[in-house]
Amino acid sequence: MSTLDKFKNHKTAYLLKITGYVPEYKNISEVDIVSVDRKYVTVANVVKFAEPEHEENYLKEQTNCGWSRYLFAERQDALDYIEKRRTIAWLVKSESLLNDISLESLRRVKNIIENDLKAEKKDDMNTENQDLWDMYRRGDIVFPSVVQRYFRVTRQAAIEMCEKQVHDGKCVAVYFIKCPKCQKLSRRYYSREDIPDHCTCENGCEECEDIPVSDDMIVKYYEWQ
Repeated sequence: MSTLDKFKNHKTAYLLKITGYVPEYKNISEVDIVSVDRKYVTVANVVKFAEPEHEENYLKEQTNCGWSRYLFAERQDALDYIEKRRTIAWLVKSESLLNDISLESLRRVKNIIENDLKAEKKDDMNTENQDLWDMYRRGDIVFPSVVQRYFRVTRQAAIEMCEKQVHDGKCVAVYFIKCPKCQKLSRRYYSREDIPDHCTCENGCEECEDIPVSDDMIVKYYEWQ
């Protein structure tokens, strides 16, 4: 399950205001979820959050300046994030304390960290599994969200994996127009330049007739060759 999927069927989420490198517990607030779509979770005041570049258990506010706020599906996730960041900050500032710890204690700490890293690396080995690609047949649509869930990677990593299949000649990029009302897809376009400036929903959606096509309506998937 992707981080974005965690917000589905939730009416509220937990917003963490970031004002520095060490977050504060007092900066957690509950907010109402307005909508959850393929790419964004929108909360009150039309603030959008998307998955960050690297896989995390929060969504990141889409902003061009200042500190981005983080959005968590569960309050406990926000509390755990703050505790982790504050613990890291405590360790960084505790150089004198570390000098007073015995070598044996340091070895135990090192062993715990190394074992945790090995366990995480073992989980990541699933990303090398090629079984998913073997399931596709010519003409099948490859959805980055499916690749993301199967390999348990970030959305960006999933897109890069799909692009590699394009580079290897196993896929081609294909574009669709998603109706903003019924959310159904149009016919396939094999070049973005072929997408018209205006469109009418091909699935009988009466509200979407000869409407302008915006970037948010265009989705890119992949067709197996």
